[in-house]
Amino acid sequence: MRKILLTLVGLLALSPLASATAAADEPVDLLKTLYQKRFTLDHTGAPLVLIGVASGLDAVEISSPEGVDLLPNGTSGVRISGPKTVKITRTSGTPGRVQHYLALEAVPLSDPDLVAKTRVRLAPRGVTAREQGYVISMGPRMLDTRRVLFSLGPYTAPQASEAMARERAAFPHAFVHAEFATLPTGTFVAASGDNAFRVTQTGAMAFEPTAKAPLAYHLDGKAHRVDGRLIVIFGMDGRLILVNELSIEKYLEGILPSEMFPSAPVEALKAQAVAARGQVLAKMGQRHNTDPFHLCSKVHCQAYDGLEKGDPRTDLAVRQTAGQVLFDAAGFPADTVYSSSCGGHGEHNENVWGGKPNPLLRGRPDGPSPDKDLARFFSRPSKSFCGKLPGGAGASRWKVVKSAAELQQSLATVGFSGKVSDFVARRRGVSGRILELEIRGGAKPLVLSGELVIRRALGGLRSSLFVHKKLKDGAFEFTGAGFGHGVGLCQWGAMGRASGGQKAPEILRHYYPGSLLQKLY
Repeated sequence: MRKILLTLVGLLALSPLASATAAADEPVDLLKTLYQKRFTLDHTGAPLVLIGVASGLDAVEISSPEGVDLLPNGTSGVRISGPKTVKITRTSGTPGRVQHYLALEAVPLSDPDLVAKTRVRLAPRGVTAREQGYVISMGPRMLDTRRVLFSLGPYTAPQASEAMARERAAFPHAFVHAEFATLPTGTFVAASGDNAFRVTQTGAMAFEPTAKAPLAYHLDGKAHRVDGRLIVIFGMDGRLILVNELSIEKYLEGILPSEMFPSAPVEALKAQAVAARGQVLAKMGQRHNTDPFHLCSKVHCQAYDGLEKGDPRTDLAVRQTAGQVLFDAAGFPADTVYSSSCGGHGEHNENVWGGKPNPLLRGRPDGPSPDKDLARFFSRPSKSFCGKLPGGAGASRWKVVKSAAELQQSLATVGFSGKVSDFVARRRGVSGRILELEIRGGAKPLVLSGELVIRRALGGLRSSLFVHKKLKDGAFEFTGAGFGHGVGLCQWGAMGRASGGQKAPEILRHYYPGSLLQKLY
């Protein structure tokens, strides 16, 4: 796999090693390179992404029907032709050291006025400004995902959790982030089953197929085929991590079937492919800061299982939109967030995550303007695009009953004790989603802020767009609309629009008003 190093304008990650670069004549330290999260392009000009597919390993097998090549330095230097199956076994390992911080607020570095104002406002709290993300040049375009985290710390992991609990009321969008102080190290052996082939390596090693047949890694009795190459590297716990490096386009083919039904209308799949591509590019510099990969294979980032879940219809949607990314009017990549169902009306970004209002993420009706009387709105069938298809109706309108015991158990996670007497919606967003909820009863009332905090505290409601009714024995009935935060693209709405003849660009213009669809590579 031929690789070209990106023009690196700046890489600002939460790490003392993040700005280090190796001179051209220095040997490649593959472990350090991966922890620095350098960005490379494949032969088509598409970015390569690093996906953590397994961690906490002591051993793993890698195979390919026509043989496996070993690259101790990653892309340069020695290439060793190996057997069809290679078993990698850890022989020693020393953990790295991690420091934890509590980010009270995160501000895009591209907004210097807001950065300056936030710095002054939070200075009395004793915060430090820490930069995260990257800015790289891709042809005529610049990708800039950098943001400033105004943080308290450093802490140990338990101390960071305690600090977040203390600050949550004043800073509902606070989050814990980490950076590494020292990198891990260790040694492993890559060998054939009969030990006729045996290589000892320190730190990390890359593996590529000898011919065209893909690699597979074997865990728990199952073979997982992947595109691209695999890298074995030590994680911060001193054990092995398996990383899949592949083109962003091949990665999108692997995740799109998990993001939208492959049977969805093709124009909806194309709109979803563009939105997912934008999210991958945005997350690559802001997730897993102390891991040697950009994204994980779990739902936390986007569910990914290599070549196992590909589908011809979603593959086609990715290929037909290859390299297409949404930009805002200033030329920055759009934040193409999405959720399952808006319930009939989208939500403003600042109401969900705080920060500055984003012109591209304005909550607006997904069809006829919804009834301002919420009880009447919920009681009637949805006329919005997200309720147009049979499968979307269940996400667009829902009803659930929570018993007194269920509420007591779930509300205990946010510090409420006792029996609930009532709920009061103190503030709603433009969509009707509850942003502040007062819980009455118990030892004392409690006010929850944030739509995700609210729906989790109530036992995992589909959204915070609901009304409630008290039943006997302390139970409550919740009648609501939508599934998820409601910001950006509504997936069921996109499918409804596509079924009515709308094309992907038109769908994207509705959910990201003012955005520009352009081919990045």
